[in-house]
Amino acid sequence: MQETGRKSVAGDRFELALKMAAPYLAVGLFWCLLNSAWLAILAYHAQILWWSRGSLPKPAIPQRTPVMLLIAIMALAGPL
Repeated sequence: MQETGRKSVAGDRFELALKMAAPYLAVGLFWCLLNSAWLAILAYHAQILWWSRGSLPKPAIPQRTPVMLLIAIMALAGPL
């Protein structure tokens, strides 16, 4: 008996196949059929975000240290 909340092995393989086919799906649909390279790029990146949902780390605010002030001054003075 299979536990609830778990995917089957076939479902995992199908999801992996879709992830690996993401660039081909984006190019095939948007570049070959609709003649738009920009839409192909956007569709590919949208697929990356879709498949990585829930696994991306949360953005963190860096701790303010005296070194950060020095880095900020050096970055602003660099172009001068």
